Amino acid sequence: MKIIKKIFITFLSAVSLCGCAVRTDIIPQNNLALSQNDSQYTEISAQTVCDEITGQLSAENSDVYFDAHINSDMIKNAVALFKKQNPDFFWLNGYTIVTDNRSTKIEFNILNNYSADELSEMHSRLTDTAQYIASLAENCESDYEKILFVHDYIIKHTEYDFDGAGSGQNGIWGTAYGCLVNGSAICQGYSEAFLEIMNKLGIECGVCAGDSERGRHAWNYVKLNDKYYWLDLTWDDPESSESEYGRLEHKYFLINDEMLMRTRSLDQSQYFIPECHSLDDNYFVKNGCYMERYDIDEIGSKMSGYSESREISIMFSSDEVYAQAVCSLFENEDIWSALTYVGEYSEIKYSSDDAMRVITIDF
Repeated sequence: MKIIKKIFITFLSAVSLCGCAVRTDIIPQNNLALSQNDSQYTEISAQTVCDEITGQLSAENSDVYFDAHINSDMIKNAVALFKKQNPDFFWLNGYTIVTDNRSTKIEFNILNNYSADELSEMHSRLTDTAQYIASLAENCESDYEKILFVHDYIIKHTEYDFDGAGSGQNGIWGTAYGCLVNGSAICQGYSEAFLEIMNKLGIECGVCAGDSERGRHAWNYVKLNDKYYWLDLTWDDPESSESEYGRLEHKYFLINDEMLMRTRSLDQSQYFIPECHSLDDNYFVKNGCYMERYDIDEIGSKMSGYSESREISIMFSSDEVYAQAVCSLFENEDIWSALTYVGEYSEIKYSSDDAMRVITIDF
């Protein structure tokens, strides 16, 4: 007797309080064996299934066929890997598995029911735009500078899509296309756009998701100088928060696990979760604005180095040092001593971020 199973998988999870819908197509990292009765695919891995998905979807198919029974966990692994390697296939919107003991079919759903002609044109626009940005980044001397350039470029050219975030539905705003071509996206779109460009630059990168203090959320990791780091383009874009418009930031640029976990938790059922322990290439460390102790003369000296931009952000290593800096600078008015290092100034403004232990001073 042939038993046919049909399983529908959607990429859309529950919408968060802040409205940032995150696709749940990221699953545990393992290579699950197929049924012992399978022959052609007995020793298959998630990468093998992923390669077959890539080949058949690249041939403009929306269904992928296997002459073997492949269990749903293996398919979830393979689809997650496919999404990591191919964020340019932005139109995939969940899938259905139809399987019996001799064959498996994956029926992919198409976002917004785009036609084949529409998808072909849109795909070309996306890849051309991503390649253009990657070519600009190639002018940078180091991988650090390339990552920084792409981080800043995406933020400068993207508006956070509050309507899309609040819709409770999958949409183009949650894709690399929405971010890079339409210039409007939610966190998933920012993250997949960054992944698409990193892939073109040959820099290892991925997307992870979890619950944050703002609700469901997605962000990136990268590998730089043989070490993994987290970065969050959406939260470095001040327009992603309706109450905090302002300058482009780097508070979440190449941070470690401890910094990340101050504001969120990770879904543990992800295809890959890197261990991020280093701060060697953190933005504040690289720019000499990371302080492990409070020293007003050192702060003044650092401010003098930013006398042209007239603004500086300083990150502190602990809650204690950060609290001492806030109190001493602004309650005890040490800021006036620091200003003796910068010469003339018109007015002083400052903001502080307790979670990331960052003080920003405009002078």
